[in-house]
Formats: sequence, structure tokens, C-alpha cells
Amino acid sequence: MKSPITYTKGFTLIEVMVAIAIIAGLFTVGSFIDMGVINRRSISAEQLALVSILQKARNQAMSNIDHIEHGVHIDPDAYTLFEGTNYSPISLTNEIITKSGKTTISGLNDIYFAQLSGEPSTTGLITLNNGTVTKTINIINGGLIDW
Repeated sequence: MKSPITYTKGFTLIEVMVAIAIIAGLFTVGSFIDMGVINRRSISAEQLALVSILQKARNQAMSNIDHIEHGVHIDPDAYTLFEGTNYSPISLTNEIITKSGKTTISGLNDIYFAQLSGEPSTTGLITLNNGTVTKTINIINGGLIDW
């Protein structure tokens, strides 16, 4: 006489492995999508910070604060608001703003704005790049900041 067949409840090893593979695949795709969002947002935040600093320098010059020109010096790891036509790293009136993120900046390094008119000392592009996304800030005649 044959013994009755008994069934056990549960999952086989193959079923568990397939489920883990599907979850790992979804996680991998999700992390790549998420990193792209983070990169775009971080460079946009850095661009906004630099534009704000440039606008502050221009506004201070146009308001004739301390009766002198105001400008921005761009270093690889910081932005410095300065007074006058020449940047001096030891000036007590400098306002240093630390750059965030791993964004590289190229283009204009020193720019100051004339008293009352806000006319820039030079015009041109400032380019921000974080390896995947590139943003630009254009300083044009009249001191307008196009971004």
C-alpha cells in the first residue's frame, strides 16, 4: 500500500530568488532616477545662490552703500562679496559665502558693479557644471543678470 502524499506550505528557493531579483531591479532603477533629480536640484540651488549674491552686490552698488562699488569674487569653494573695484582677500568688509555641492564654476571670476548705475565691470557667462547638468548665468550690459 502506498503512503499518502503530504504537502508542505511555503515558498521554494527559486520563488524567493525571483522575488529578490525583481525587488533589486526596481531598487536599482529607482536609485538612478532619484540621483538625476538630486543632481538637477543641487545645481539649480547653486545657480540661485550665485544669482542672489550677484544681485545683492548690484543692489548695494546702486543704493550707493558706503559710497563705493560692490562686487563678487568667485573662488572654487566660496563666493565673496567685496567693496571697491579690486578684490582683496584680507578686507574686513568681505562677506564670504561658502559654496555648496560639487559644482565647478568657470567664466567670470571677479565682477563689480558701478555706483548708482549698477553697470558691470565686465560682461559674459558664468558656467556651472556638476558633471551631468550645466547651467549658465549671463551678465549683460546695464548689469542685468540673465539666468
